[in-house]
Amino acid sequence: MRAAGGEVKLGRFISPVAYQAYARGAVAEAEGRLGEAEVEYERAADSDLDGPEPAVALGRVLCQEKRVEEARAAFDRADAADSDSSLLARERARCALANGEVPEALEQSALAMRLDPADDETLVLRADALARANQPREAVLLLVARVLEGPSPEALRLRLLSVAEASNDVAAARIARAAAPRVPVHTPAQNADTPVPTARKDVPVADAKDRKPTLAELDEAITSDDRRAAKHLALRVGLSTSDLALRAALLGRTALAKELAKLVADADPSDTSAWIALALAADLTGDAAAFEDAVRRAPAHPTRLTSLAELALVELLARRAGLDAARALGANLDAPRADAVEDVLRKRVQSRLAAKPRR
Repeated sequence: MRAAGGEVKLGRFISPVAYQAYARGAVAEAEGRLGEAEVEYERAADSDLDGPEPAVALGRVLCQEKRVEEARAAFDRADAADSDSSLLARERARCALANGEVPEALEQSALAMRLDPADDETLVLRADALARANQPREAVLLLVARVLEGPSPEALRLRLLSVAEASNDVAAARIARAAAPRVPVHTPAQNADTPVPTARKDVPVADAKDRKPTLAELDEAITSDDRRAAKHLALRVGLSTSDLALRAALLGRTALAKELAKLVADADPSDTSAWIALALAADLTGDAAAFEDAVRRAPAHPTRLTSLAELALVELLARRAGLDAARALGANLDAPRADAVEDVLRKRVQSRLAAKPRR
């Protein structure tokens, strides 16, 4: 049973053992410890025979380890639980493409698109499969159609630009360069008085083996899209995966935020920071379907919020539910924060909530 938005919904029972194992596997995978992730996903799959997610995750990890036949067996196991899983089709396509099995990648990516046409990650994968199959025109048309729908995530526009340039499609390349980006709420264009803090350039991360990294160094890794460094630094700073997801969303790296937050939220639906990161990433990218899905994931029994998560939730409520709903949380907006990103957010929320209602 799950409660969200005042509505109670019934679903299948998932044992605590499966949840805990999946959570450990998700964290291990996010941090690059694939051997540990494999063990935990296997344990989760054994404890949740009716759900495809643990077996899909196991197959994904096995594919990354180049154990293709074992990955296929894991995917078949997931298929027995749910043959209509878009996640399964997407990961089968990804694994096939990584191993040069282009026809299989085409078939599975097409199925994934039918099952979840709104998913940007699936669309990019489908475009990659088409390009590898010497169908660049079809890949370009697919990407152009999504980019022209409205403000586009950076990954989509860059992929369109890459495919267009490779196929000498001048018109499509021009569209990719001119497409309006999805701008995060904290950018200088929207908040000229509160620029996003950047890391100090004179403190290289590589020389920090014997000291605790700074949040500024972590933020630079996030904003530079250096995922491996971001995950490593977050671990050393002491941030959880859901905290890292939330920070990535606030710094405008919505793809990373969605990836990490979904891993945690799928494994532990009560993790409120992961839920906020999912909702925030969807809101920033203008993805209505993803936002609605995040709302449905609202934890029935929320975990305690960090101060950063609380501020992010206040701002999200202010935009989506109105100032009264945001003010009802009673967040302390007067005290400055040591974390530069958090203090920028505090000032922005303080300014927003102090605004007088329009007449």
